[in-house]
Amino acid sequence: MTNVGDVALGRPDGTVHRVAFEPNPWVWTPWEYGPFIGRWDDPEDVYRVLYAASSPLGCFLEVLAVFRPDPAVIATNIREDEIEDRSFATAQPGKLDRSWLTNRCLGAASLDGAYVDVGHSKTIAHLRPRFIKRAIELGLPDFDAEAIRMFAPRALTQEISRFLYEAALATGDAASGIEFGSRHGDDQQLWAVFERDADIGHEQSSLLSGCNWSQISEEDPDMHEAMRLHNLEWADEQPDRAEGRTDNVARSEDGQSS
Repeated sequence: MTNVGDVALGRPDGTVHRVAFEPNPWVWTPWEYGPFIGRWDDPEDVYRVLYAASSPLGCFLEVLAVFRPDPAVIATNIREDEIEDRSFATAQPGKLDRSWLTNRCLGAASLDGAYVDVGHSKTIAHLRPRFIKRAIELGLPDFDAEAIRMFAPRALTQEISRFLYEAALATGDAASGIEFGSRHGDDQQLWAVFERDADIGHEQSSLLSGCNWSQISEEDPDMHEAMRLHNLEWADEQPDRAEGRTDNVARSEDGQSS
């Protein structure tokens, strides 16, 4: 194993969360759904990666981002980092169909392990000599914090994932995965958990414990906050017909969706 050097490490402080399909959001995504295209997925499809967030809001910000009405999303048909949501293909931008809730659930669990904090200045400094040439080959001006947070090219972050998966930490141990910040706000912390040899033959990571989950209600406050921040509304929501009406999606004082 190559020693990754003196990189910064993070450990989940408290419960982590995940939005995924029933009956268990914590299972590894079946191989038949590959090849996987997430930001930190293995480019060689040898190991799988499970994504989680430090808050329910962080989960909803990630999985609902594909429905945003942004011109960039409409033009490129972007799929967000941690999901492979086929419902986006037929969705009207800015609208979320209530059927999206069908068979989806919100999970909570405790997560153990040591995760490479890729956005930390110490980590970037150690990875830059190894990946600067590759970043330039991919059309990026530099290898820095911006490079690892860009939506594309995915080849760079996936190759970083593969390197960290194969490397040893300063302690001699293997990294449990990657800690990284959300593209939707620095207040949201995300976790990419590597599938290791100890997980082979098991439905979920050995680093998870106390796993539970529940159905997502239409009234879930974190989901509605994510919808508000992404400027989303329910697809069957009718325009205001009476002054003072309160919608499911909060509106600003000037009457525009916010």
